[in-house]
Amino acid sequence: MKPHVPRTLLFSIGLMVAAAAGAQGRHDENGSTHGVTHTTGKGTVTQIDVAAKRITLDHEAIRKLKLDAGSHDFQIRSEKTVATIKAGDKVDFSIEARGNAMEITRLSKQK
Repeated sequence: MKPHVPRTLLFSIGLMVAAAAGAQGRHDENGSTHGVTHTTGKGTVTQIDVAAKRITLDHEAIRKLKLDAGSHDFQIRSEKTVATIKAGDKVDFSIEARGNAMEITRLSKQK
């Protein structure tokens, strides 16, 4: 005797899986995912405070964040982010913004 699974149950499960898969790639109007904007930039390190997990960058304009070129302090994700970086280094960086909070997620010396 074969087990019988109602078609409506299978259909419902299929809809839930499809909805979850579609939500994973959903973006807001400004290109952010669920209120988080990811972008990149270039700049020069002017100061690092490892204990406070902060870095100061003199950076180019970051258009996606509507941030003019200038010197700004940023939170860093972890101390490892700045392990090989020192003041004066020219860097490429990835930044994640949630509202007004911005965090450097990747930092590497320019080649």
